[in-house]
Amino acid sequence: MGTVTTLHSDTNPNGDTQLGLPFNNMWETHLPRHTTGQMYKAVIYTRKSLEQCFTIRNQLTHPLSNPCSIVLDIVKDEDILARLINTYNPPPQPRQHSTDPSPRQYVLKYLTDHDLDDNIPTILAGDFNTYAERWSIPPATYSSWATRLCEWLDTHSFSLLNPLLTPTRRGTRDTHRDSLLDLVFANEAICWFGHISPIEISEWDALGSDHHAVLFSIIPSDHPSHIPSPGPTGYRAKDEQQHAWSKTFTTALPYETDLHPDEDDET
Repeated sequence: MGTVTTLHSDTNPNGDTQLGLPFNNMWETHLPRHTTGQMYKAVIYTRKSLEQCFTIRNQLTHPLSNPCSIVLDIVKDEDILARLINTYNPPPQPRQHSTDPSPRQYVLKYLTDHDLDDNIPTILAGDFNTYAERWSIPPATYSSWATRLCEWLDTHSFSLLNPLLTPTRRGTRDTHRDSLLDLVFANEAICWFGHISPIEISEWDALGSDHHAVLFSIIPSDHPSHIPSPGPTGYRAKDEQQHAWSKTFTTALPYETDLHPDEDDET
């Protein structure tokens, strides 16, 4: 299926705000569920040639589809071969009034409250803006919602695919260290669909973002690279050499055999 990439931030490497959605006529753009004028924070691009082999469905009615999360299914013969969930977790804003509940208790709650279908091969990726002992580069102050997120990931048998301690975001100021915020998870069912290549973190492909590109490929199980080479079809000896070949091969057998019983009977 080619390379899948997850990026990017609202800011460039200098910390300046950057707006707008890039378009390319070779790629299809999929937006999450949102209302007119509402700002969305997640998007998925698919190469248009992919539709020659698969049906691509943007699941706008899925519970995880919202301005910060998009759910895309890759379908063949009405079977969901893979589900891609791209999510963006904006940093929690400070409470407006001291009596207001902390916004941190609602961070990623739409995700961790959802009972995911574990039978659907699923890749969950995006900018989680979450520091957790499981993946963060020390020293780090762990996010208060990290435990809840990790428990949800474990419940649904998700594995982290990122290379350990490899930053995905470049610090923009002296007080901001490089960090690992862009994460890729896959559940156990994804192995039914195919093979996922090792994750590559690329600053070169970051397209001007302060977040590096997170690159990987999904190779379907019926891809020609997964089909073993055909075995030998055997050999056929020439008629005039058949007796000599049979005699030679028979002498290598662990038992004795009579090549020409009729000849022995006549003698």
